[in-house]
Amino acid sequence: GEENTIEAYRVTVTPKSTDELLQVKAELKKSALPYEVQKKEDPMVLTVDSTDQLQLQSLVTKLKSYQIEATLSPYSEEK
Repeated sequence: GEENTIEAYRVTVTPKSTDELLQVKAELKKSALPYEVQKKEDPMVLTVDSTDQLQLQSLVTKLKSYQIEATLSPYSEEK
């Protein structure tokens, strides 16, 4: 059957410096999660979308251990 909405989650990360940005990108590379950099935003914002809430939650926890601001929220994508 056709699913109209996909249960997904979004992590929003706001690195405060270039060092933090590099740290975030390194973690994302390790986790192999797809992410987008919202270049228009200032300060810079990265968003990471996934249906795997546990993986995103562990990413948030990891980033917070580096004192990097990250928030996890439900995200419904219309298909």
